[in-house]
Amino acid sequence: MKIRILILISLILFWTGCEKVRHWPWESRIFTLYSGRIEVQTPDLFQTNQGKWLIVFSSQEDPENGEGLILLIRSDHLQGPWSQPDTIARTANLCRFPKITQLENGMIWVQFEIGHILHNHEWNSLGTAYIKSYDYGQRFTIPRMIRVPESRSWRKVQTMIESESGLWTLPILEIDSLKHGIPGFVTSDNEGESWSKLMPVLPDTSGMNILDFSVIILNDQTHLMILEMKGEAQLFKIVSQEMGRNWTAPVPVNIYGTRPSLLQSESGTVYCWYHDLWPPGTDLMRSYDFGRTFEQESKLELPENASFPSIVKLKKGQMGLFYAAPGGIYARVHFTDAIDTPLGLSASTDSECIALRWNPVEEASYYRIFRGLGPDSLNPEIRFYDMCTKTCYQDTMVRSGKIYIYKITAVRGIGRLFPESGSESAPSESCEIFIPARK
Repeated sequence: MKIRILILISLILFWTGCEKVRHWPWESRIFTLYSGRIEVQTPDLFQTNQGKWLIVFSSQEDPENGEGLILLIRSDHLQGPWSQPDTIARTANLCRFPKITQLENGMIWVQFEIGHILHNHEWNSLGTAYIKSYDYGQRFTIPRMIRVPESRSWRKVQTMIESESGLWTLPILEIDSLKHGIPGFVTSDNEGESWSKLMPVLPDTSGMNILDFSVIILNDQTHLMILEMKGEAQLFKIVSQEMGRNWTAPVPVNIYGTRPSLLQSESGTVYCWYHDLWPPGTDLMRSYDFGRTFEQESKLELPENASFPSIVKLKKGQMGLFYAAPGGIYARVHFTDAIDTPLGLSASTDSECIALRWNPVEEASYYRIFRGLGPDSLNPEIRFYDMCTKTCYQDTMVRSGKIYIYKITAVRGIGRLFPESGSESAPSESCEIFIPARK
């Protein structure tokens, strides 16, 4: 009897676990961005304001002498053709994890970690260097080290962020005297010539040992950070609504793994991909309520021995997945991040209320209803009015002798308690209806 119960419980857990995992609709084709004799390590991809695509990656010039290279390839289109690699930085030590971004003034910024391999095969970081380009990536300055006052060793440095005021912010995971990882920020107001002291996001008395983290600035300027803590299987999050000056206490999220990475799409959806320990691989989660909650989506199908992938925003709401594998750099495209617009909106009335109906939208969690008065009214704007989870709605707050105009949007996500959250569609075509005077 006990064996039967255990088997039943196992089947239930297996079924519910499988039900949560959905297939992520990446395009089946794999685009080769680079293939050649140079061994690719830790690539990073970026699209400039001019529409050009740039990929930087590290390589070794002479493994015995420990010299390192940062190389760059270019293309007008993601699917190529791509240029041959140009060496944009040469270092006396090994280099890895290059990150590329473009500032508001058009300058291209590339940062990378410098270090060497110890006898026990562990990486010994010597710091982070940077190079700049003022001609959209054609020529770069010589490498310079990022110097932070009173700084200890760093475990990880993220891509630099430029604020609306022009202040440069560099997220850093610093190691203290107790070998604890402390996430924080350093800032520069003179294009990286000098940097402030580390501003930690957790109090010194927290005693938390952070192994990895990822931070993004959401569309409303809220700072969201996902943390990997030593001894914890689940990832944690902290939030700042004061431009990174004050943060909430860490709270767990339903993500179990390591190496979190964050991105917000044009539609507002927050993506978090991470390394899953069992079964091993890379998983992807999405949040439709600005990181408050995450839904498990799928395991990313990557080739064996592929690097930890990156996801970037493409045009028209598309998302790009790219990674390095033996032989080169590869990419796949997700067709769209948007949800379809509701069609077939119609209205009827019986002088007491207005009944709306429209066609259902696949994956829609709820619908937002917008209402306005007719053109002859003093208030012709169509504003948000109400929301519902069905494909029909009754508006009882109407008056006779008036023309009412309606539009509908569909929202995909779980943020029903947050009406403006989720991935929202474009508004439907408007529908007008006149309420006749009661007889």
